[in-house]
Amino acid sequence: MLQRFSAALLLMCLLVALSVAPKPLSAQDDQKDALIRELLEVTGAFAIADQMIDATSQNMATQVKTLRPDIPSEAIDMIFEEVRRTFAASRDEFATAMVAIYGRHFTSDEISDLLAFYQTPTGRKLVQAQPQIVQDSLAIGQQWGLAVGQEAVQNVRRRLQKEGYDL
Repeated sequence: MLQRFSAALLLMCLLVALSVAPKPLSAQDDQKDALIRELLEVTGAFAIADQMIDATSQNMATQVKTLRPDIPSEAIDMIFEEVRRTFAASRDEFATAMVAIYGRHFTSDEISDLLAFYQTPTGRKLVQAQPQIVQDSLAIGQQWGLAVGQEAVQNVRRRLQKEGYDL
């Protein structure tokens, strides 16, 4: 009886594993993935990622210069090289993850529609403006977050003190 139960349990586990295992990609899935990759290229998603990599490199270099003002410029150049090399080595991973995200949210037809839009003059203008928009948005977001964050801390302190909690 125990053997029959074990065999049934093993079979059930195998069926569950097979049901959640990734299914092989069909030609239609391959075509959708190719469309998404094209959309990522057309929209400049990788250029924006490169911009973020450069910002990361710059932040790291600034931190190193602060800690070691005597560090030579060659060492700073090495920081930029290593950060770019490290990110470049995992670019395919990033692209695959992005394809999966877009694949969950859009059908092939919708991806085709987006591609058509990005090939219009307005779509191309958006692609050209997007890196600056992202940069400006990050700066505004940082300023806003700092200002509102300080106000939130003050409001929390006042409220807790009013309720009898001391910080």
